[in-house]
Amino acid sequence: MSKKVLALKTLAHRQNMGLPVNNSSDSPVIYCSFIDNLGVFVDATGATGGTLYVQGAMEYTGLYVDLVFDPPLPALPGSPPFLINLNQYPYPIFFIGYSPTATATVAAAVVVQALTYTAQEIGSNGNAITITYTNPGTPNSPLSVTAVGTAITVSLGTNGASALISTASQVKAAVEASMTAAALVSVVISGSPAAVQAADSQTLVGGDGDAGYLTLQVSGKEI
Repeated sequence: MSKKVLALKTLAHRQNMGLPVNNSSDSPVIYCSFIDNLGVFVDATGATGGTLYVQGAMEYTGLYVDLVFDPPLPALPGSPPFLINLNQYPYPIFFIGYSPTATATVAAAVVVQALTYTAQEIGSNGNAITITYTNPGTPNSPLSVTAVGTAITVSLGTNGASALISTASQVKAAVEASMTAAALVSVVISGSPAAVQAADSQTLVGGDGDAGYLTLQVSGKEI
């Protein structure tokens, strides 16, 4: 799978793409360049501090998932140049970002009956995610999950008498089986797994700690 890489905030310069370098006093100069079939080579020796991170997404308009590396990405400053291996992840699109200071970050979350949903993306963007349980009102309707943008809709299952029958554990499994929904939220059972869920609608809240990202697209080369 070919992969496209975008740069966030003041990662600012692709040596082989001619993008401008941000030389302002409050921004580091960080150089990124592709190494074919391997990943992105990063030279952050000019950074005075802060945190480098990488996010992945299935599409440009989707929410971006923070990626965890083992071993972790080197700490700034003082790190020699290093390679970020992106081939270990299934995402076709990546953001490379820089947070100039260490700030507390919180993911948005909400409890919907017996389940707790938490945004995959840390920060206030998660506050836009909605969880809606609908009652189809027809007999023998299957449990299904759809996600459009930041709206997740769970159509609850019914029996032959049109009564709702989907339990918390079944809804959790259905959300996790939906690639688009699972990219937006994680879900854990916080009540009775056997509790039959009812029609409901909630919005995730409490997301905080954004780094004030300015998106700069890096195009033209794929890995």
